[in-house]
Amino acid sequence: MRGGSIFTPYNLDLTLVVPGTLGGGNWSGASFDPNSGYLFVNANELGAIGALEPQPDGSPEKYRRNSKQGEYARFWMTMNGHARKPPWGTLSAINVKHGRDRLACFR
Repeated sequence: MRGGSIFTPYNLDLTLVVPGTLGGGNWSGASFDPNSGYLFVNANELGAIGALEPQPDGSPEKYRRNSKQGEYARFWMTMNGHARKPPWGTLSAINVKHGRDRLACFR
């Protein structure tokens, strides 16, 4: 499997991508407290694996991400466990007036 630093793009070879499709603050969104001025963001840090698979001529896309585990494969050690030690995510409170983290809590 090909790997690299954070944000390594998918390649024609099987590639480990961190954060993966569930990574970062993308799906869960954020919450804002106008009284305190803090933006709360939950970020997942789960990796994904995949490779760019050439598509037939005339397809809408030239390549499609895929793997033996499917298009949105997660980076697991086994079917019941993570390949990375906890924490698997963070909760950050960001002061929007100053742009600084107030706290970072691990779950």
